[in-house]
Amino acid sequence: MKLEKVFAAKSRIAEKELMITDPKMTRFLMSLEEAVELVIYAFLNANTGDIMVQKVSVCTIEILAQAISEIFDVEPYVEKLKNGGR
Repeated sequence: MKLEKVFAAKSRIAEKELMITDPKMTRFLMSLEEAVELVIYAFLNANTGDIMVQKVSVCTIEILAQAISEIFDVEPYVEKLKNGGR
C-alpha cells in the first residue's frame, strides 16, 4: 500500500469518517500466514501455466465497514462515485 493511502486512511479515522462507495461489493480475506503458505505451496507444486486458487473467507464491504467502525469508533457512510471515479 502506498504511504499516501496509509496517511489518508489514518486521517479519515482521526476525523471519525469511513466512506464506502458500494456496500454490496465483496472482498476476499486471507491472513499473511495463509498467503505465504499459498505462495510456498505454488512454488513447490505448480507447473508452468498453473493457476493456484485457495478457498478463503469472503465478506461484503458493508460488513467490513461495520467491523472497522466498531474497532475505531468511526461512522461509515456511503458516497457513490461519479462517472469515471475510482
